[in-house]
Amino acid sequence: MQSMRGVAAAVAANRPIVVGLCGGIACGKSSVREELAKLGAATIDADKVGHELYTPGHPVAMAVGDAFNVATPDGGVDRKALGAAVFGNKDAMKQLTDIVWPAIASNLERRITDIAAAPPAPASGSMPVTIIEAAVLLEAGWQSMVDEVWVVSVARDVAVARHARIDSQMSNDERLAHAHRSIDTSTPKDELAAKVRAVWDALQADAAAAAGPAGDEPSS
Repeated sequence: MQSMRGVAAAVAANRPIVVGLCGGIACGKSSVREELAKLGAATIDADKVGHELYTPGHPVAMAVGDAFNVATPDGGVDRKALGAAVFGNKDAMKQLTDIVWPAIASNLERRITDIAAAPPAPASGSMPVTIIEAAVLLEAGWQSMVDEVWVVSVARDVAVARHARIDSQMSNDERLAHAHRSIDTSTPKDELAAKVRAVWDALQADAAAAAGPAGDEPSS
C-alpha cells in the first residue's frame, strides 16, 4: 500500500483514488455504492469480505468458532449463536473485532492493490476510483487505507423507519466530523443518482486540478 494518501497523492502516483464509503444502518450506503459503480468506479463491499471469512475451514472462522464456542461441525461459524454471544457485551464484541477486523483490513488492502494493477477503464477524462463500502470504516481505523472518507447520512427518523437497530452505532455527526464529502439520502430515492453524480464530479474536478494543465503527465 502507498504511504501517501489523498487525491493529489493518488494522481501523482498514477493510481486509482480510493474512497471509503461509510454510514450507519439503513442510511443507503449500498444504493450509493451501486450508483458510483454505474459511474465507472470499482467497488468493494467490506461486509461481504467479512462474511467470506466465516467460510468453513477459514482460519478466521476457526478462531472465532473456538473463541466463542460457536463452531459448526464443518468448521464454520454459527452466526446466530455468535450474535447472541456478543450482542450487548462490549468485551465480547471487542474480542470478536480484534480477530476479524485485521483480517478484513488485509483482504481489503489486497483487493485495492489488485484493482490498482488492472483498474476498470474510467469514463473519458475521469480518474479511476475504487470505492470501499464499510460501515465500520472509522471504528476499525481503516481510513488510513483510503484517500477520502465519504459519509452517507440520513435523518434519524428516516433510519428508524428503515431499520430499528441503530442505537449502538456512531452518530451521523461523529462520522461527518471525519468526512471529506457527504451524501444525505433522506430525500426521495429518485434524487439519489443526481446527488451521487454531483459528489463524483466534485472528486473528479479535484483530481483534474491536482493533475495540473491538460497534457501534464503524472509522475509514477
